[in-house]
Amino acid sequence: MRWTAAGHRITIVTSFPNWPDGQLHAGYRNALRQVEVTEGIRVVRVWTFITGNEGFGLLSLDYLSYMATAILAALHEPRHAPARVRNRRRLRAGC
Repeated sequence: MRWTAAGHRITIVTSFPNWPDGQLHAGYRNALRQVEVTEGIRVVRVWTFITGNEGFGLLSLDYLSYMATAILAALHEPRHAPARVRNRRRLRAGC
């Protein structure tokens, strides 16, 4: 990545991969926190209430649990530069 090649330290806070069906991808478990380095980028994965597209209530719990654990994780990360927290999943119609 261009930024890591320029010497920047990048940390991403995200959930464990479970899209599109709400099932964890092989090799992962929904732990409180897991840190890995991928292509020079530090990836901090946090626990969430994992559910598929099973209705508005359960999907809301999924997003709210991510919000809470991502904020807590970000507060415990070293401050090198402004942080950006992003979740790539989209809220789908028909929840």
